[in-house]
Amino acid sequence: MGIPGLLKFLEGIPNVWSSKRLYKTKLVIDGNNLVYHLHRLSSVDAHYGGQYLEYYHFVKRFFSTLKKNQIESLVVYDGVEEDDLKLLTKRQRLSDTVRRAQCGDYINPLFLVSVFQQAVVDVDVETLICDHEADMVVAQLAKKRNCPVLTTDNDFYLFDIPGGVIPTHSLDWQQRKGKGPISCQCYHRDAFLSHIHLPADFLPLFAVLAGNDFSKALRLKRLHQYMSSNTCSTFRSFPSPGPIQCIIDWLSQYRGVQQASNDLMAHVVEDHQAFDSVLEKTMSSSSSHDVASSILTRIDGYVLPKWTVQSFREGRFSKAAVQVACHGRSVMGVQIEDMKRPSADTCSLSIRQAVYSILFKGVCSPVEIIEISRADGTTEVQDRRVDIPTLPQLPCLSEIQSVSETDRQDMLLSTLAFDPKLFQMLDLNWRLPVATAFFWSHVEGYHVPNKAVYALLLCFTNCSFDFDELKKGGQHLDKPWSPRKIKHAERDMQLVHSFTEFQSVLYETMVLNSVLDFPFPSVIVAGLFDGHLAHHAASEYSTYRQFMQASRQPEMFEAICQLVCRPEDDCKTNLSTLETRKKEQAGAPKTVGPVSGSQFGLPISVVKSDVIMKPVEVVREGGEKMAACVGQATDLVDRICDSDDGVGGCREKREN
Repeated sequence: MGIPGLLKFLEGIPNVWSSKRLYKTKLVIDGNNLVYHLHRLSSVDAHYGGQYLEYYHFVKRFFSTLKKNQIESLVVYDGVEEDDLKLLTKRQRLSDTVRRAQCGDYINPLFLVSVFQQAVVDVDVETLICDHEADMVVAQLAKKRNCPVLTTDNDFYLFDIPGGVIPTHSLDWQQRKGKGPISCQCYHRDAFLSHIHLPADFLPLFAVLAGNDFSKALRLKRLHQYMSSNTCSTFRSFPSPGPIQCIIDWLSQYRGVQQASNDLMAHVVEDHQAFDSVLEKTMSSSSSHDVASSILTRIDGYVLPKWTVQSFREGRFSKAAVQVACHGRSVMGVQIEDMKRPSADTCSLSIRQAVYSILFKGVCSPVEIIEISRADGTTEVQDRRVDIPTLPQLPCLSEIQSVSETDRQDMLLSTLAFDPKLFQMLDLNWRLPVATAFFWSHVEGYHVPNKAVYALLLCFTNCSFDFDELKKGGQHLDKPWSPRKIKHAERDMQLVHSFTEFQSVLYETMVLNSVLDFPFPSVIVAGLFDGHLAHHAASEYSTYRQFMQASRQPEMFEAICQLVCRPEDDCKTNLSTLETRKKEQAGAPKTVGPVSGSQFGLPISVVKSDVIMKPVEVVREGGEKMAACVGQATDLVDRICDSDDGVGGCREKREN
C-alpha cells in the first residue's frame, strides 16, 4: 500500500528528516516490503525465473551486517486480507505485472518470500506473522520498543511512530561492511504535521484523497478537480502523480475532518456509502491492532482449526491456502512466461484442486473458487472459476492431525501421480522435489523436453551442494556451465516457460504439503532451483554425459534421473539394460528390476549408498568401487546418447 508522490513530496521538506546512525539499537522491519527491496538491490538476474541461492546469500549478508552493529531486528510479515477493498488494486498490479513480463522487464520471482523467510530464520532473527495486514502492528511494536521502522512503504509516514521511519534505500549497510555504525535518514511525523499546519486526525482523510490502496475504487479525479477549484493552489505535475500540496491546502480550510467530509459528500461524492467505507477502513488501519487476537474463519463462517491457525502464525501453514479459505479467491502469481501459451499456473491446477478439496470439505452449499490469473494465450487478466472436486481419499482440515504421517505422504504422492515404492530408500528431504519433478515432466497435455528435465535435475544436485557449502561458511561456487553469455533477447522462451511451469507445480505442492501438516520436510528452494543454471545448461548441453559431468553430485544425478525421466526415454532405458548386462558379465551384484511399473530399477549399490541417504554430503561405503561403476556408466551413457544424436535424438525417437 502506498500514496503516489508522497515520498517525493517529503524529500522536498528538509526539516522532516534527520541523519541517524544505527548501532546498539532495536529496529522493527516491514518484512513484506524488504523482500522485494533487497532483491532489486542485489542485482540478481530475474530474467530466467529466479536465482534463489544468490538472493538467499544476499539476504543473509544484510542481516549479518545489522547483527555486527548490534542491531536487534524484528521482522514482521503480513497475513491475509480482511476484506475485498484492495482487490481492485491487486487486479491492477497483476495487469501491470503481465505487461512488464511481456516486455521482458523485471518480474519478482515466485519464491522470493519463501527464500527471504528461510534466510531470516537461518541467520536467527526474530520474526512475527500477523493474522491480517501488518502495518499497524509494525507501528505499535516500534512505538512499544521506542525504535524506528525500516520500510519503503510511504503509508508509514502518516503513522504515529516516535522513533521515526527509515527509508530502506537510505541505509549505507553495503559500504560499511560491518565496520562502524550504519548511517541513514530518519523521517519524523511530528515535524511533517508542524510543516503543513494540520492536526493528526486529518491524516486518514488526506491518505484517502491522495490515493491510498483503499481509495482506488473512488473517482479521485473528480475529487481533485473540485479541490483544485476551491483552493488558491493548483495541481502540480509530479514524476509520481499526486496532488499533495493542493490536498493539504484544501484541508487547511476546515476546522475538522467531519466538516471536510460533509463538503465532499454534498458537492462531489456520488456513492456516500463507498466513501464512508474507504475512510473508515483507512482510519481502522491507522488504529491499534492486536497481533493475533482475530478469529480466522472460512467463507461459510466455519472457524479454522486451532492447529491450522497456530501453524499459520508460526509461518508454516501456507498463507495462500488461508487466503483461499477466508475469501474463496486467489490472485495467482505472474512469472516470466511465453505469453502465447496458456498461463503457467494451469499445469498445477489439479494440485490446487486437492488443496481446495481439503479446505472446503464439509461445506453445506457448493463453493466455487475464483482464481485471478492471466488468460491463456493473451496478456489479459481474467477470473477463472474452479470447481472443487469430490476427493473422498482426502480428509478435511479438522481430521488431518489424526491421519498418520505415512497416509498423508501417500495422499500427497497420489496427487502427484507418483508411486511411493519408487523411492523407499531415498532420503526423506529428496522425496518431495523428486516427486514434483516427476509430476511436472509427465503432466498430461504438457510437453517437457528431455534436456529441460536433465537441466532441472542438474539444478537439484548442484544447488543443494552449493547451499550446503554456503551454510558451512564456504563461498558461493563458480557455475558449471559454459561462460558464453546469452542475451535476454536470445532466451529460449519455450525452455523458460517449462521451468516456470515447474516452479508453479513446486509452489502448489509446497502449499499442499503445508495443508497436510508437512508429511514431508519443507522444501528449501534456494538449495533446489536456479533459473539461470537451468536455462543455460539446457541451452548449452546436448548429451546426457555433459549434464552428468556438470553435476557436483553425479551419483545422485544418475539416481534421480532414473526416478524422474519418462519410461520411453530411449537413452535411459538402454542405459539400464546395458549396465545390467555389464555388471552381470563382471560378476557384480544384479541390478534391481523395474519397481511398480517403473521402467528404471535403481542398482542396489546406488540405492543403499549414502549418496542417496544424504542429499548433499557424498559419503558412502566402498567409494572407490562405486566411483568406478559410475565412470563405466558415464562412458556407456555417452556412447548411447551420442549414437542417438544426443538428447534431441532421444526426444525425436519418442515423438515419432
